[in-house]
Amino acid sequence: MKLKSLAMASAAAILVAPAAFAADLPARTSPIAPQAPKAASVHSWAGPYVGAHAGYGFGTVSGVNGILSAFDQAAADTANLVGATYSRNKGDFNGFVGGLYAGYNLQSANLVYGLEGDVNFGTLERKDTAVATDGTDTVRASVSLKERVSGTIRGRLGYAMGNALPFVTAGIAFADMKGTASITEDTTGLIGTGSESKSKTHVGWTVGAGLDYAFTSNFVMRAEYQFRGYGKQTYSNEDVFGPVKIGTNVHQIRAGLAYKF
Repeated sequence: MKLKSLAMASAAAILVAPAAFAADLPARTSPIAPQAPKAASVHSWAGPYVGAHAGYGFGTVSGVNGILSAFDQAAADTANLVGATYSRNKGDFNGFVGGLYAGYNLQSANLVYGLEGDVNFGTLERKDTAVATDGTDTVRASVSLKERVSGTIRGRLGYAMGNALPFVTAGIAFADMKGTASITEDTTGLIGTGSESKSKTHVGWTVGAGLDYAFTSNFVMRAEYQFRGYGKQTYSNEDVFGPVKIGTNVHQIRAGLAYKF
């Protein structure tokens, strides 16, 4: 009887031991499914924006040489400069430009389009001088043309590449120009001194290209080039210079920073 009881206890121990051992093992866990990568945020270019820019402008002026030619010849004749010699210093039309711009973008997939306007101030100016002398008397003439304020109204078309937006632009350009002419004589005083300024508004066209880069959702940096071709205007004054048509072509290279709402 004892032998039978011992056999039954041994069998029960054998049956219980694997279950107890299994209970001590760490529980099996299901494999974790890999998470899909988060989609990169896409910058939206749609909406209004305002900004400021600064850069360098340079270009050409037509018509100034005609004024100087008339100046020094008339001055020499009036002052009776016999056998006069002439010298001329041709200035460059260049200077600093800076201003403000604002616009509104619409966006369809990667295509970005809208309107933009800007206003510019700066030191863009050209000054030419001419001197006529016969060794005794000297007559000096000078002509300057300064761009006091300018602006554009343009359409823009760009292709969004994430946070970068390369674009082209074209539209209407205008500029308020001030032309100044003066003439002086050193010795005889036969012609005296004369000076006159005239202001004219020149209207033309502009084309350009650039790159906007959004380094936050609201702040956008810009690098841009613009060409502006202004129509000619007639400048004249009976006392100092006769009628002459003056026109300008301007290149602007500038950088800007805008806030997008």
